[in-house]
Amino acid sequence: MNEIHQEYQSSFSELETYAKRAIKYAAELGATQAEVRIINGFRRSLDIKNNSINGMQQQANSYILARVFVGKQQGKAEGTMLTANSIDDIVKSAVNLSKFSPADEKFKSLASPLDREVHSVKNLFDQNIANLDPEIMVEFGKEIVSGAQEVHELVNTNAGITLNVNDDLIHNSEGIFVTKQSSSLSAYSYVTIPLEPTNVGLGSEFNNTRHDAKSMNCHQIGMEGANKAKSSLNAKTISSGTLPVLFDFRGAYNSLQSLIDVGVSAYNVMLKTSYFSDKLGESISVNNLTAWDDPLVDGGSSSRMYDSEGIPTQKINIVENGILKAFVTDSYTSAVMDIDNTGSANFYSGIKSYRPNICQLQVNHGDISKDEMLSDMKEGLFVESGVSTSGGGSPNISSKVNRGFYVKDGEIQYPVKNTMLGSNVYEFLKNIVGISKELKFEFGHQTPSILVNELSIASAGDSKAPVQSMGP
Repeated sequence: MNEIHQEYQSSFSELETYAKRAIKYAAELGATQAEVRIINGFRRSLDIKNNSINGMQQQANSYILARVFVGKQQGKAEGTMLTANSIDDIVKSAVNLSKFSPADEKFKSLASPLDREVHSVKNLFDQNIANLDPEIMVEFGKEIVSGAQEVHELVNTNAGITLNVNDDLIHNSEGIFVTKQSSSLSAYSYVTIPLEPTNVGLGSEFNNTRHDAKSMNCHQIGMEGANKAKSSLNAKTISSGTLPVLFDFRGAYNSLQSLIDVGVSAYNVMLKTSYFSDKLGESISVNNLTAWDDPLVDGGSSSRMYDSEGIPTQKINIVENGILKAFVTDSYTSAVMDIDNTGSANFYSGIKSYRPNICQLQVNHGDISKDEMLSDMKEGLFVESGVSTSGGGSPNISSKVNRGFYVKDGEIQYPVKNTMLGSNVYEFLKNIVGISKELKFEFGHQTPSILVNELSIASAGDSKAPVQSMGP
């Protein structure tokens, strides 16, 4: 394995030369504004299949994106080769493409420097992770498998460990020039326990860090995945109806992050596809829910000092005592809507475009314990997976319960299967009847457990537990 080990060296000096060349060349070709983003680093991944190490790969991670405007016509081009000639070709392609693009009359300008404090965020890059020996990753993989095998003799473990290290530079013609360096180490386990064809336990667990490889505890990742698989054995179906649902910390985070993010993205608001478009300053949730975006958490998995356009990030108060306080914006939407740029731009390679989104949601604590909410539940579900909308701007929620348990008289009875949760965003947020006083601090965000009343339950198969009828 040592043949793929390397001492990581920063490449910012070279990237700066390429970036300045790209902006200058774009202007020579007639671009009125130009932006280039260059990423250079590497990715190493260890793959585990059927309890055995399947292999390790290491590959360079180089990416160049040029975005240019000729007037209000935009052109974008990308590539993966870091050479002067290839970057020239990418810039030339972007300029040529702009000539065939329709004019965007809403476009004002690429991002310009803001008079905003740049906050220091610690532990986003760790040289020790960047230089992590591949043999250590192999040992981590073995620990995942051995941890799972301690739980049940029939476990089948698939798992992965991934190391990413990147130098990231953003430069544009309007005076933006920023550099970002990042490292991350992540691991997951996906465990099955096949007792029989119709009774297979499924469980997964994951962890990631940006600055401390020793914190991974891969043995625990394997054990936890296997314990979840074991606890999902002998799952039963329940009747359709309405029930209160207690979401564990991760389920609560996934639900609130998804539902709030879609609604407060200024891009969706601008297109009038946001279900919160006309809700600014109004109540959208119970009055004891407060949530904010904080990309400045030291070591957070999504933490960053600058957004994808090079604008300094900041904490954003989104929901305060149930009242919607802000939308999240980038340079484009802030100009169109004539509101402040919150520094929330994200680049999505799949659509090769920028969108403003919540970076790292934080949710306040409540005044009741998770155990109290569970013990007070006469009948309901305890769910560790989240919910999301059906997309397309619809506020309707329809999500499969990937991991949930039927509760009777305050006690978990058994895991459920073939179960869907239904509601809409407005009812979901207004029907939160409990917020735990405990908070889960994980991967840079904090979340309580939440109890949501009267969610619709749609289930397939024979009934194994009585559930109140939904009525006509």
